[in-house]
Amino acid sequence: MPKPREVPDWTQRLPQAPGCSVFSCLNEYVDKDGNQAGSSHRDNEDRYYNCVYQGQIELLMVLDGHDGSRAVNFALRHFPSVLFRSQLDGGEEMVRRTIRHCFLDTEKEFFVSIDPAITKKVTLQMEINQFTSASAYKHFPNQVTEIQQLDNEISGGTAIVIALIYDRMLYVANVGDSRCSSGIT
Repeated sequence: MPKPREVPDWTQRLPQAPGCSVFSCLNEYVDKDGNQAGSSHRDNEDRYYNCVYQGQIELLMVLDGHDGSRAVNFALRHFPSVLFRSQLDGGEEMVRRTIRHCFLDTEKEFFVSIDPAITKKVTLQMEINQFTSASAYKHFPNQVTEIQQLDNEISGGTAIVIALIYDRMLYVANVGDSRCSSGIT
């Protein structure tokens, strides 16, 4: 089956802020003692982002992708761009609201970016919905193949954990099944 195509979105044209780094590592398995136990041949869906923006805001993001890297790549570009264009002045509550807005806006814009693929998939499914799967493939093999490709394109997501340091305060937030813990040693 062909790999789903990455559809460009407006966030790809945004310049990266100076002092920012994006990291990805190999899909490696580690045993209970911390030794490398092998690696996967799948594309890595996880990312790490660290940025000090204008010497005032430090953002660390860990993104745990699921079923492909499209959502991870989108969130990696979109979330920081929304955050760095936001006004954080106004106290702790304003920063919390801004972080929440960044998460919600990233989700909304991701769905907007895949909306044409969802529409196309639903349209194709409506054309062949009176057939069973086997019968549909027999009568409409091209449409079934395209539905499968579109399904691969729109499937997937990402969990995100952020740590934001602003005005000498640490803010930690997450969406999805990833969490962050901190401690002092």
